[in-house]
Amino acid sequence: MKLLKSKFSVFIVFLLINLSAQCYAGVDGNTEGYSSYLANEFFVEVKLERDKYWFRIVGSEWVLLKEGVQRGGRAKEVLFMDVNDNDVKDVFLKVFEAGSNSLYALFITEIRNGSIFFVEQDELFGSPYANKQGQLVSVKREGPFSTLETYKGYQGRFYKLELREPINSDLERVTIYDKGGVGKFSIKFLGSNINAGACVVVERVQLSNTPSVSKDSQAYLVKGDVVSILDVQGEGEWLKVLYSAGNIIEAWVPQDSIELNEAGHCEKS
Repeated sequence: MKLLKSKFSVFIVFLLINLSAQCYAGVDGNTEGYSSYLANEFFVEVKLERDKYWFRIVGSEWVLLKEGVQRGGRAKEVLFMDVNDNDVKDVFLKVFEAGSNSLYALFITEIRNGSIFFVEQDELFGSPYANKQGQLVSVKREGPFSTLETYKGYQGRFYKLELREPINSDLERVTIYDKGGVGKFSIKFLGSNINAGACVVVERVQLSNTPSVSKDSQAYLVKGDVVSILDVQGEGEWLKVLYSAGNIIEAWVPQDSIELNEAGHCEKS
């Protein structure tokens, strides 16, 4: 994280005119400017000049915020959004865009004793937006799928809440984090909150302790058995399943021995 030193903090002047977020282009074509209220009486201007972002507050001198950015693409260069629920807008700066991926650096805004500070976050955020709950969502595309990271703000704090990683066209791994950053994952049907389940579709499938063919195990499931999916190897070649009718069994089975089923009902042979 980078904290702008106190010499870069500026005293905020009260504004009487309620200005909304604005954008302008410089006369030389190499400068673009953006402006917005960060809070009721805190108005910021940010400009992208060649490969550098600068900021200033109400007539003060321009201060370097970030450099070494790669210009280009259609996504907006600067976004303003309150990500940590402290009623102060934070600043996203686009640093790179390639194809459908737009990567942004996030600067958390802190206001202390009438002065403003920016704290840069360590990671980059993909095409950030606020969902219906007001939480920050970061989207990073890879091929036909998108990895979604959801962040929650609470009383000035900012932490990762959820990570959704597509496995294949049917399943995704969803990790939920607590406020301490400890995550617990489950396998869901892609794009839903439904725990993934399946039916055994072969006459008999041998169970393995590892995602590979086992010569020692004699345990097996039969056609029509209902299982829950606990984990997936790779893109789904092997699946770790839970069978809980009678004895509770956790084991790995090959993908071609089961068929995904949201209804949770399987026909016995």
